[in-house]
Amino acid sequence: MDEIKILYVEDDLSSFHFIKVICHHKIDHNILFLRATNGQEAMEILKKENVSLILIDYSLPDTNGLELMDRIKKEIKEIPIVIVTGYTDKKIAIEAMRKGALDHIIKWGENLNELAKRIKCCLNLALYKNSMLKFGEIKKKRESLSIIYSLLQHAVEGIKKTKLIRKTNLNSKTIEKYLTYCINREYIRITEKDSLYITTQKGFKLLEKIEEVNTLLA
Repeated sequence: MDEIKILYVEDDLSSFHFIKVICHHKIDHNILFLRATNGQEAMEILKKENVSLILIDYSLPDTNGLELMDRIKKEIKEIPIVIVTGYTDKKIAIEAMRKGALDHIIKWGENLNELAKRIKCCLNLALYKNSMLKFGEIKKKRESLSIIYSLLQHAVEGIKKTKLIRKTNLNSKTIEKYLTYCINREYIRITEKDSLYITTQKGFKLLEKIEEVNTLLA
């Protein structure tokens, strides 16, 4: 089973071990717990580690959980987050959910089974969201590869830009982006005399590689 990394931002060591022990005993995943004692330390870890879920204590030495949540979304990326508090506070719970937290849990206020159940539910939801994000990234890459392949194919014998737009069924903004990419990397060149877009030898090699990949993924 692949290792799943959970970052728990918590300055109190006993609280960190409390949640860590619950998860290791009650959740059937191979979990590696990472700890940050403040917001800045959390940001540094997130820049280096591929974390699936973040648990953030509301009260931190240099910030609070909601402010850190905003900072992570702005500076890092969308990572599923659970806000953790040591007491019941409806305002914090409502604000956390409004900002997009998966859940708001009270570390000392629930029985162990219920606490583990809620964290496990959040982890499973986080893993699902992460898999959907990865699928979306792969889909975008395949779409980009398909566009480049189409450009190279249509430019094999030389083609005008207007005809290339029509043949590939792309809008001018999109085709400009990918043409610039292909020209800068010498997959396509433009003839000086009649401004034809022509696939280069380097472009032919890329075509062959893309065909190989498409055959593999078929």
